[in-house]
Amino acid sequence: MQNDTETTREELAQKFSKRVAALVVEVTDDMTLPKDQRRQQQIVDAPNKSSGAKLIKIADKISNIRARILPQPSQDEREDLIDYLAFAEKVVAGCRGVNAVLDRTFDETVKQARSTL
Repeated sequence: MQNDTETTREELAQKFSKRVAALVVEVTDDMTLPKDQRRQQQIVDAPNKSSGAKLIKIADKISNIRARILPQPSQDEREDLIDYLAFAEKVVAGCRGVNAVLDRTFDETVKQARSTL
């Protein structure tokens, strides 16, 4: 499996903790796979993640959606947002129930994003 960086699990464990290293490994996509396969794997794996990994996944999706909300999006930016929302909702469906505030924040973020389309 290829990661986003050259940082190893052992380096993360030394710098932060074994728990943080385990969470990073758990939420890291296999970058050797094509984008569509990585996305499908996230959707399939989401319900089986630990509680901590589910929180990270939801927070990551919130952040990624917010980054795609633009004041005057081009057609390509609109299509990217529509595509990402559909994907994010599928991942988050498998992560819900760990933190009600985060679930609500995700829903509000999706609603805000849709209002820009």
